[in-house]
Amino acid sequence: NHVSEHIIKLSNVNIYQSRTEFLNYQTNVLVLPGNSGITAVNPNNVKVYQNGQLLLYSQYSISGATVTISVDSHFNDSNYVVEVNSVTKG
Repeated sequence: NHVSEHIIKLSNVNIYQSRTEFLNYQTNVLVLPGNSGITAVNPNNVKVYQNGQLLLYSQYSISGATVTISVDSHFNDSNYVVEVNSVTKG
């Protein structure tokens, strides 16, 4: 999995964004690495894309660092991208 992360520091505000790619995935369970930031944010700050299309919140669930795609939505060989965004006061 490829993870890219960005931290932008403005006066008194930190903006954090990470993007984790899962290419040609055979399973509906996506486990993100610790540096993705997913365990530190509200699930509303996470966006999941399947083959470039944003999934609805009802199409996946989040538990810890694991994103589980609904079996009705998952297709083998799908490409997934998980974006984590947060804003904190610095």
